[in-house]
Amino acid sequence: MRRTFKIPDLPQSVNSLYKINYGHRVVYLSQEGRAFKFKVKLYMPALKFPKDSKFSISMQFHSNWKYKNGNNKRADIQNLIKILIDAIFEKLGVDDSYVYHLEALKIQSKAHFTLVTLKDIADVVSA
Repeated sequence: MRRTFKIPDLPQSVNSLYKINYGHRVVYLSQEGRAFKFKVKLYMPALKFPKDSKFSISMQFHSNWKYKNGNNKRADIQNLIKILIDAIFEKLGVDDSYVYHLEALKIQSKAHFTLVTLKDIADVVSA
């Protein structure tokens, strides 16, 4: 089973999504992080996968990744991934440790959105 869906936004960098309370030694999700997770769950269709699913997830981050002078903006792709995976798998009700394959691309675009494809690869992984 394969499902693709579009989220009309990009995640913020993980550096701005989590806050630390050093006095209590607690890390928590910022208000921006909670708002992004809510948006992902809102735009994500209701999906049902078999209980023994192992997942392949592909993410395409469409945005303007260059400055006017042509230099790359400093947006680390790995910092965009974690919050997106957390939100998707929370909505699925599945632990994200069942992700067996991960692919992420930054795509230069005037548009600003995230495209996600989830696929059950249990048969491939179990072989």
